[in-house]
Amino acid sequence: MRNSRTRKIPIMPVDEVKKKHRGFFDHVCNGTVYVCRWNDNAVVTLASNHLTHHPTGSVQRYSQSQKKHVKIRMPEILRRYNTSMGGVDISDKLLSSYRPRLKSKNLVITQGIAPREFHCPITSGFQKRYHNTFSPSKTSANHSDWTKSISTRNLENK
Repeated sequence: MRNSRTRKIPIMPVDEVKKKHRGFFDHVCNGTVYVCRWNDNAVVTLASNHLTHHPTGSVQRYSQSQKKHVKIRMPEILRRYNTSMGGVDISDKLLSSYRPRLKSKNLVITQGIAPREFHCPITSGFQKRYHNTFSPSKTSANHSDWTKSISTRNLENK
């Protein structure tokens, strides 16, 4: 959540949370919405209408000052957010790695809705085929080969 969206919420400001130790978090709840601000490498602010910081878990981070891995506290709302975001990061990475260029008579379209409409199903198909049901095999397929094979099949069926 952006800092500008939390101005009217009575929660500790980002500048003060930065000065606290790593793993520190502040939270506030008005009965319907729970807001949590956590200090890690950067200050993170999350809001939820059904999750809170309970149970507070721990996670390992590397401490530059101590030169070793240390355990810090992590609220449940952040743990759940991090576990849910794994697939989104992979999808964004694959979408940006082989961005299609659509050529028309007068211009080349590289951004916008049209290229994304074609590329999203190809990327999600690749994820389902090779990442969700991954089994080691002799041939390791990559996203580029997958995109080429789908494009070739579509052109042949035309």
